[in-house]
Amino acid sequence: MSQLKRNVCDPPPIEGVARHLSGTPQPTFWSKWFGGLIVPVVLTIYATRCCIWQQGVFIGKGILRVTGKTAVFLGLAWLSGAAFLHFHYFWPTLKRLYIFADAGKVISLFCWLGTFGYVDWLILMR
Repeated sequence: MSQLKRNVCDPPPIEGVARHLSGTPQPTFWSKWFGGLIVPVVLTIYATRCCIWQQGVFIGKGILRVTGKTAVFLGLAWLSGAAFLHFHYFWPTLKRLYIFADAGKVISLFCWLGTFGYVDWLILMR
């Protein structure tokens, strides 16, 4: 129902998210330290847990517990997502690393697409 009440001139929600993630965020305390450091560290801890213990949780229409190679690649997908957030929110705030932020985002996005796509394929082939 909220889609019917939104302004016609506003971009669709997914376009707004894509525009936000492709640009440079505002260098605030929260975006730099929370979005660029704390959240990626938490995601990295979960990703490392998935890779080492070879157990993870895939959330889709329901909750699916995955093990083995599928869990390892799920952990790598989470790690790629954490790297993307770090490159998006933390690196643009540092003068020496600013020029590498876009390259890091592109590389981590391609890694995420590959690993998450492979996880989807492994789940579908069960």
